[in-house]
Amino acid sequence: MKTVIISDFQVANEFIKDALSDLQPNNGSCSWYKGKFYTKELILVEFNNKSHDLSQLLDMLITKEGINKVISISLGSPLSDHLRSGDVLINDLPNGSCQKLIDLFLDKMVEVDGEPLRVFVGNIIDSINEEKSMDTLACVDCSCSEILSILKNKGLSTLLIRVITPKAKETNLDTEIKISVAQKLLFLLKKTIEQIS
Repeated sequence: MKTVIISDFQVANEFIKDALSDLQPNNGSCSWYKGKFYTKELILVEFNNKSHDLSQLLDMLITKEGINKVISISLGSPLSDHLRSGDVLINDLPNGSCQKLIDLFLDKMVEVDGEPLRVFVGNIIDSINEEKSMDTLACVDCSCSEILSILKNKGLSTLLIRVITPKAKETNLDTEIKISVAQKLLFLLKKTIEQIS
């Protein structure tokens, strides 16, 4: 069984592609890459906000590649004063399906240039209309609002990773923060994917 990373965080995509050995690009309506991520087979899908194409691609990958786990990386706009730019909010679909991976993320303190990556478990919602208290750790998913429903409908165990940015765009993150977060995510992904059987 293989793991798929679906990501629209471009800096992280470049780090992941650089870490993939035997990289095999597959061009289509969604760009995706197959390779070995350290010791495990991995597929990286660069999400382009075309939900219909993503749904079809996932169907094909489930059938032909035998994928059973998804890691979704995107940006999140904070709904809590406790979250700051560059923090990471994680959760899973369905609830409890990736608890082991969440625990790994929380257990691994990662520092780059002396700065730890702040990782929290919280609510990742696809609409600002959902009521959440400002005391609750939560963010609005900045990727296509349909991606969460697509992943729910596929029934795949999914680890959601959202990098917090106040303005909901990667270009609004400082270059230093983008690179630092991407490096830390790469380290955490390595530790996480090693544990997936």
